[in-house]
Amino acid sequence: LGVLVLGVALASCLPLVQSLVGPITRLSETADRIARRGLEAASIPRGGTVEVRKLGDALEQMISSIRHSQQKLVESEEKYRSMMEAMEDMVFICSSDSRIEYANPAMVRFFGQDVTGRDCLEALGEAGAFCRAYGRDGTVVHDASFRFVSLGEDRHFHLTTCPVNHPDGSKSMMTIVRDVSDQVRAEMGLRAAQRHIQSIVNSMPSVIVGLDRE
Repeated sequence: LGVLVLGVALASCLPLVQSLVGPITRLSETADRIARRGLEAASIPRGGTVEVRKLGDALEQMISSIRHSQQKLVESEEKYRSMMEAMEDMVFICSSDSRIEYANPAMVRFFGQDVTGRDCLEALGEAGAFCRAYGRDGTVVHDASFRFVSLGEDRHFHLTTCPVNHPDGSKSMMTIVRDVSDQVRAEMGLRAAQRHIQSIVNSMPSVIVGLDRE
């Protein structure tokens, strides 16, 4: 009689156990697919007890939040890339071991080749002075810095260097290079004209006195 009662009890409990274990098993399989194939494989099963349904709802909300964050990240990256590619100034990012991680189209046009992935000094050649701020001694730049670089006698550039912080804690350095050769030549011409006028005034035999408003 006891065995019969036990058998009936087990048979009665089997559907209840399946109703509990089945939905949890399906959720576990879904989580495993997500881990192997990404969020695109996410299809949250429904059913089970109230608690299991709440767990499924929580998982679906979490996946929705992750997808939204990914979409925002993609939009931000596209906006950043569009800005970099539209700039007339040269922009490149260099890693802590002096490898060029990114070079915008303006820089590619200037050097006539894509320098991404190459050592900064090796890739830039005579323009290796652009790389000097990266510090092979391991110096870390925390704020934006500015400097001028001259290539030969007629090419002059203004450099803005600032750090790029990565999620893993590592740092890279971004440099914006602006060609100011025309501006420098204009300033040199203006100074030459001023010196010429000054020499003319100084060589005049007349007495010249300048008076202010009073």
